[in-house]
Formats: sequence, C-alpha cells, structure tokens
Amino acid sequence: MIFIIGNGGRAKLIKELILRTTPKEKIRFLSNPKNLNFKILKKKMNSHKNSKIFIGISDPKAQKKYYSLLKKKKIKVNFKPLIDPSAIIKSNVTIGSNTLILENSVIGPNAKIGKNVFIGSSVIINHDSVVGNFNTIGHRSNIAGKVIIGNECFVGISSTIQQNIKIGNNVILGSASNVIKSCQSSNTYYGNPAKKNK
Repeated sequence: MIFIIGNGGRAKLIKELILRTTPKEKIRFLSNPKNLNFKILKKKMNSHKNSKIFIGISDPKAQKKYYSLLKKKKIKVNFKPLIDPSAIIKSNVTIGSNTLILENSVIGPNAKIGKNVFIGSSVIINHDSVVGNFNTIGHRSNIAGKVIIGNECFVGISSTIQQNIKIGNNVILGSASNVIKSCQSSNTYYGNPAKKNK
C-alpha cells in the first residue's frame, strides 16, 4: 500500500509515477493533511507489508513540516528514489531518499540530488550540479552545469539556470525565468533575465 499525503496536482503526479513504475501497488490519498491521525496511519502502514508514504504537497516548507512530523511520530519516511523508466540518469549521479523524477528527465554526470526533491517532466539537470533537499524543479526546466541550488527552493516551470550559478536556500524562481546571476536566500526572482522581486 502506498499512501500519498494531499490530493492536489503534485499528489496526482506522484500517483501517475507510481502507476508507471509499480502498476500493481494500491494507492490511497490522505486528502486532508491537517487532520492526519498519525496513530491510525502508523497502524495501517504496519498492517500492509512494504507500505510507503509520499508527501504530495508542492510547497517545500510544508513538505519539510510533514516529513518532520512523520519522523517524530516514528512513521517510516525514507525510501529509495522513485524514477520514471524514461528518465536518463548518467554516470556518477547520487540521488537522495524520497526523490521523485518524472518522465523524460535527464540528470547529467556527477550531479548530486538531495532528499525529498521533486523533478518534473522533461527537466535537464546538467553535469556537476548540486540540488539540495526539499526542492521542486518544475517541468521542462533546464539547469546548466555546475549549478548549486540550496534547500527548500521552488524552480518554476520552464526556467533556465545558467552555468556556475548559485541559488540560496528558500528561493522561488517564477515560471520561465532565465537566471543569469546568483540568487540570494529567501527571495523571489522572475523574468528574463530574472530579477529579484522587491
């Protein structure tokens, strides 16, 4: 049994990824995360052999919050990455637990992907890039080589990050942003070229 916290777009994408990778798995949405009964959830997970739980919420801070709550309640939360069969993972790549990689994405050689990362459809993360924990990389985004992305960042759909750029922690990049300069932590950037929202 696989449990997915949430029932919005992210949760539905996780369901589709599960169906493509392990089609016989039973899936159950926990649609109201605020009313989670952790005792019942733990009992249900223990009653189904090899149960897993995924956090289907887009907001990186909310993801981290639920991850911490599950750990605190001693519910197993760390699982092998779930990678669509059509994704291409090149040599010497490391991928952290609970990371999800959707269809047609390409991870270049020597890239390091952290824990609890969501990589959308047709994303390119080029060589030697580092992506921290609890990040979302939107569909069709292109991250050039030697890019460093901190933790709890949200990269909007179809964004481009040029080579050797550093993105701090808790950064939001608007959709279709073209990032040509490094981005400071706890800020929002958008546009072409991407500029800090004042």
